[in-house]
Parts: sequence; C-alpha cells; structure tokens
Amino acid sequence: MENSNMILSSSICSTLLVLYGTEVFVIVAFNFITILVFVKNRSLRKRSMYLILNLAVADMLVGAFSASSKTYYQLGMMCKVWKVKYSTGLGFDVLVPSWSVFPIASLTNLAVISIERAHATFRPFKHRVISKRAYGAIIAASWLLSVLFTISLYAIHITKVGLYFYVWDSFNAFCLFVISFSYVSIAVKVCCGIRPQHLDRAVSREKKLTKTLFIVTLASLLLWLPSTICSFLFFSTDIITSLSPLAINLLNYACTSLYFANSGVNPILYATRMPDFRRAVILLCRRNRQRQVVKV
Repeated sequence: MENSNMILSSSICSTLLVLYGTEVFVIVAFNFITILVFVKNRSLRKRSMYLILNLAVADMLVGAFSASSKTYYQLGMMCKVWKVKYSTGLGFDVLVPSWSVFPIASLTNLAVISIERAHATFRPFKHRVISKRAYGAIIAASWLLSVLFTISLYAIHITKVGLYFYVWDSFNAFCLFVISFSYVSIAVKVCCGIRPQHLDRAVSREKKLTKTLFIVTLASLLLWLPSTICSFLFFSTDIITSLSPLAINLLNYACTSLYFANSGVNPILYATRMPDFRRAVILLCRRNRQRQVVKV
C-alpha cells in the first residue's frame, strides 16, 4: 500500500519511531545471536542446519537494511522527522531494491527449507548423504534467484508501479503454494505411512526438526499474510481506499510492522522448540558474563 499525503501528528510519529526502532533492534540482535550460536556450537553445525543459518542471515539483513530503510523513508516522508534525500530523481524507486531483496531471500529460503524437509521425509537415506557442497549450491542458488527477481521488480516498478505489486504478490503466492504443498505432502506421508516400531535415531531427529521448521514457517506466513491481503484489497477493491487518510496510514504501518516481525520470531521459536539451541544460548550468555566479571 502507498502512503497518502497526510502528515501524521507528532505523538503518532514518536510512537512509530519507538516501535519501529525497537523492532529493527530485536530483529538484528536476535538473528545475530542465532548466527553466533550456530557458528560457535559444533553440535549445531550439521548439514541440516545450514538452511536455518542462511535464513537467520537473511532475516538479520531484513532488519538491518529493509526494515530500517523503510522506516527511514516512511517516517521521513510522513512525519518530517528528518529530510529524506535520494541519490537520483527516481525518488521511492531508489529504495525498492533494499526493501525487496532480503525479504525475498527470506521467503525463498522458507520455500527451499520446505522442499528440503519434504526430501528428508520421503527420501531419508538419500537425504543423509547430501554433501556440504550441495547445500552450499542450494544456498547460492536461492540468493541468486532473490537478486535476479529483485532486479526484475526494480525494472517493473520504474515502468509501471501497479504491476510491481501484482508481480510481488504472485511471487508470494507461488512460494506459499510450494510451502503448502511440501508440508501437506509431509503430513500425508507421516499420517498414512507405515510407522516402524523402533524409529532410527536420525530419522526421529529429522522428524522433530521438520515439525519445528513447519511451526517457524507457519508463524512467518501468518505475520506476512496481513500485508499481502491489504495490498490485494488496496489494488483490487475500494475497501481500503474508502477509509480515512489516517486509517490508511495506520493500517499501512501495522501491516509493515507485522511483515518485518516475521524475521524476528524465528530465534524465539528455535529457543522454544530446540533444546540444543536453547542450551547453547544459555552457555553463550554465561561465558559473556564470566568475561565481564574477569574484566571488572
């Protein structure tokens, strides 16, 4: 949704500045801790965790660049908190790549994770022998796809703004289809498949990881969905445009905040659902406290 020309009141702007600033800090800090925990803890440095680590990197960059740049634009334009300057005469177009590339990478990685989990469920033995190079190639391909799609969106946005949102929503719908199809297939396989009396330890661990990543994906999609629905309603109906300028702006800020919040919930779910990750976080905090005590 686009902002109206209405200038928000100082009280609303102050509240939005605090909320957006806090959200950006939480996203960056939580995902940075996640990356640090995975890198420093050997027990978590498994091939099946590489995509989770890549997702944490993408989510951290969402907070560091996408959320912060959109906050800079929105508060600068709507609240006159600071003067927005652009490097070219294209205005809003200059910020489109920084807004899009990392959220696209995050959503793409969620789709890739769902496919990887489906492969682990249907071909458990073949999945175990996937090499580190293969995971590296998958991660590189997901980033390349994200960059190329972002460049395409940028070109489309310059020529026709409305078409940009339709293409963006179509991409989101495609990723949603891939994710839904993958996890529905997994659910059918688990419910209807033959269950051995004694599950292999590795297979049991993979099933727990699949369930955790399903919850992570579901939480992300639920937070991302309001923005997509509002965008669809804005360009396809008169429901949102019939609202007052203040209501449109507040709805826009709420949807944007929820959209970016999906990049901050994953570390919380990891700590809740993964005992090894939780223990590693606690151990990391204890070590930092001990170092501070020694320095004092």
